[in-house]
Amino acid sequence: GGSYSFNVSSGVKPFGLALTSAGVLSGTPTVAGTYYFAATATDNSSAAIGGPFLGSRAYSIAIDKGSQTINFGSLPSKPFGSAPFAVSVTTTSQLSATFTSLTPAVCTVSGSTVTIGAVGTCTIRASQAGNQNWNPASNSDQSFGVTPPTITVSPATVPGGIFGGIYVTQNLSAS
Repeated sequence: GGSYSFNVSSGVKPFGLALTSAGVLSGTPTVAGTYYFAATATDNSSAAIGGPFLGSRAYSIAIDKGSQTINFGSLPSKPFGSAPFAVSVTTTSQLSATFTSLTPAVCTVSGSTVTIGAVGTCTIRASQAGNQNWNPASNSDQSFGVTPPTITVSPATVPGGIFGGIYVTQNLSAS
């Protein structure tokens, strides 16, 4: 055996992979799918003996879709009457997620904005359906409590009165 030079002579190798002239196929695949290509090895023999000589082999390589996860951090409880607020997640694929409410009687979601509608437990689901390179992620759910609003009655105290006497009128208020 002499030395050989390699190249892809037909077809398409996986994107992100390279075949060196020394015959090393390596790299990081960047697009999932099945690829078909032929690699040809050419020797360094001289034309005087009829060279250079070559040989080829056909290959197929399947690049599987990647697995991904969703990181959905915990959500703090909110008092009823809170302003709508945004939720966010990160995915290992860096693809965007979609949000849905599993408890629409307590809270709703539009895009990534949660609106509280009642006291109770709100559960938000984050989903990522995948694409041509990534499998769908497992759903990630986060729940938080929607607490009743705090109602404060004022004043803190009222004056005493005298038996049989007219009581000084007191106005109570709530906020």
